[in-house]
Amino acid sequence: MKLLLEGLFVPSGNSQRYVLESIATALLVSKPSLGILDRYVRNTYSTTKAIRDVVRHADTLRLNREALATLRQHSKLYDLCSHPTQFASASLMTLVPGNPQTVLGGHFDEGKTFAYEREISSRTSLASVFPNFIYAVGRNYLGLT
Repeated sequence: MKLLLEGLFVPSGNSQRYVLESIATALLVSKPSLGILDRYVRNTYSTTKAIRDVVRHADTLRLNREALATLRQHSKLYDLCSHPTQFASASLMTLVPGNPQTVLGGHFDEGKTFAYEREISSRTSLASVFPNFIYAVGRNYLGLT
């Protein structure tokens, strides 16, 4: 959130992608019967595929497919922050009407207020469901019903 508030969209998005992949990885390894925990320990599992795999194993993990669709949608946006895409390049341009500029480093851009509001809403929404992720990991790992 600090990176976002400093106007560093690309590093902020990359960090958010890391968070989403970490959540997905935790969910996957919480069910040892999937074999992903063993692969993770042996360093043969690519966590960049965790979101894809958590969607594939949603039923086994007893996860809400609608919530996972949102997770996948957000991760695709943050993928744009992890590669030299047009989105990443455009984040360096201000959207101030009549005075566009290239900015290196953090900068609050009034022209991107809509994007700041959307990201802050998205991140606070994600934080509000963390207890659900923690519960699902514990339920799957401990075999609770």
